[in-house]
Amino acid sequence: MSTQAPQKLAARPAAHQDPRIWQSWLDRNAEMFASVQAGARIGVVRRRELALGRGEMIVWERNARCMRAGVEPFTGIGECDVEVLLALDDAAQAALLCDGPEVARRLVHERRLQVFVPGAPADISRAGLDEFIDTLALAVPQH
Repeated sequence: MSTQAPQKLAARPAAHQDPRIWQSWLDRNAEMFASVQAGARIGVVRRRELALGRGEMIVWERNARCMRAGVEPFTGIGECDVEVLLALDDAAQAALLCDGPEVARRLVHERRLQVFVPGAPADISRAGLDEFIDTLALAVPQH
């Protein structure tokens, strides 16, 4: 029998790409997505995979009732079908999962969370993501 203390699931790198963990996070923070329109999508990708231009991406998609987390292939910023793409290192993903959305501003300031808008900035408003962006205190790059 092991005497080691169990690790927090969010602290293990593989957990960062587990949609069940992100679904729990989305459920705990549901009020942040109240104004998001059905069909709106936010991608979460590891910075390493962003640099490679390939890998897996967690996708948060709004259905008629709530946000749902899933996994999709990531093939580059220009190829992903999301309104907002968040790129984080493993430690930043763990912080966001464990500490909640309140840490987003600090992570951006530390350059451990990057925000990309693959399409037109107007897509953010149409998708109802303005409030989400404001809640996280994220700056949206303008084209």
